[in-house]
Amino acid sequence: MENKIKCNVSSCTHNVNCRCDAKDIEVNCNCCNCASTSEQTLCKTFVKKIIE
Repeated sequence: MENKIKCNVSSCTHNVNCRCDAKDIEVNCNCCNCASTSEQTLCKTFVKKIIE
């Protein structure tokens, strides 16, 4: 399966033609482990999981 992670960080080693070629990706929380919004994470594509 092809990696579909876009990367706009030109200074990152893993940025190859605006795609991340890292084997693994780590997304950190900006404030706590209970993020409710993308602003509370360091991931622009974050969407809060709905727990049923």
